[in-house]
Amino acid sequence: MRTNVLEVENLIRNYRKSVIKESEEDVKVLKGISFQVTEGEFVGIMGKSGCGKTTLLKTLGMIDKPTDGTIKFMGEDTSELYGDKLADIRNSKIGFIFQDFYLMDSLSVEENIMLPMIISKQNINKMIAEAKKYAEQFQIEICYFLIFQCEKQICHCCICTCISL
Repeated sequence: MRTNVLEVENLIRNYRKSVIKESEEDVKVLKGISFQVTEGEFVGIMGKSGCGKTTLLKTLGMIDKPTDGTIKFMGEDTSELYGDKLADIRNSKIGFIFQDFYLMDSLSVEENIMLPMIISKQNINKMIAEAKKYAEQFQIEICYFLIFQCEKQICHCCICTCISL
């Protein structure tokens, strides 16, 4: 039996119009979503512009806090995760491919791919070997100069793949 990686129950995410208090004018984006994702399952999120896809992903990825409801990641309630524990999960368990890529323009392709491994203080030889392996897998060249725009998304896929090491 596969374990649940993600359990979402009655997830609500609102954005306040007023900083002081809740109001009827608050923007209600996620309205009671419930679902589960099991280990090895592939899930896609589709919808028209402005329907809450990014809000859902940011909330599931523990970047934003839900207004209400429960999110469990690997059986642990995410509302109880803070500081280093939350940073460790984001660094080692969750990979995002953002629309804007958020790559470091001052780093080479190789260095951008290795960044999660550098942060987790892995062996340099392992980092170089893994960066080369993923660059070949995703068919991008390891360059020691600026990243071309067309390579940014592919490079980001390599980074997300490295996170699972």
